[in-house]
Amino acid sequence: MLAPEAGDVSELAIVKGQTTTVGTETYKLTPARYHLLATVDPVQLYRLVNAPTEATVTITGGPAPFACTGVGVQVTAEGTASVRCAVPADQTVFAGLPAKMDLALGQVDDALVIPVTAVQGGAGSGKVWVDAGDGSDPEERSVTLGVNDGVMVEVTEGLAEGDSIRQFVPGFVAPVEEFCYEVSPGVEQCDSGMSW
Repeated sequence: MLAPEAGDVSELAIVKGQTTTVGTETYKLTPARYHLLATVDPVQLYRLVNAPTEATVTITGGPAPFACTGVGVQVTAEGTASVRCAVPADQTVFAGLPAKMDLALGQVDDALVIPVTAVQGGAGSGKVWVDAGDGSDPEERSVTLGVNDGVMVEVTEGLAEGDSIRQFVPGFVAPVEEFCYEVSPGVEQCDSGMSW
C-alpha cells in the first residue's frame, strides 16, 4: 500500500492475514501538515467576502513571518466564523502555538475616507448625514462604500472632498473620555466629563 501523502497511521482497521476487497478503508492517516485557524466576529464576514487566497502568518516566538495558502472562510450552524489556511510543509510549527494571521483585504491610494462611526451601514452601501453649515438639520445621503479597515471606510460615491458630515450617526452614543488627575499623593480622581 502507498499513502497519498506523508503522515502517521492513526487507526488500523485490518489485522494480519485478513482478506479485504478493493475500496475497503484499511487505515486512517493523519497527515503531517498543519493549518492555522483564526476565529473572527461574524460581523466581519462582510469584509471577508472577497478574501485573498493567501495570508501572512506570524507565530509568537517562532520563525519569520511566512505566507500560508488556501485561505478559506468557515461558518458553523451556530454562527461561529473562522478563517483557515494551510501552513507550508517547509515551516517548523507545533500544534497549539499562538499566531497572528494578516489578510490584505484591499488597498487604495488617494481615497476619500471617513470614520466608520459616521456611516450607517458598513459593506457596499451606507448613509451619512451632511451638514450644510447654515444651522439647518443635516441631510441624509446615500453613499457607496469601498475598503474598510474597521476604523475608516472609503467612500467611492455620494460624497465629495470638502463635504462636512456628522462624525456619528443619529442615535450613536459618542464615547466619553475619562480625565484623571492626582488629588493628593497616591490618590487619583477620575471624571467622565459629565456634570452632576
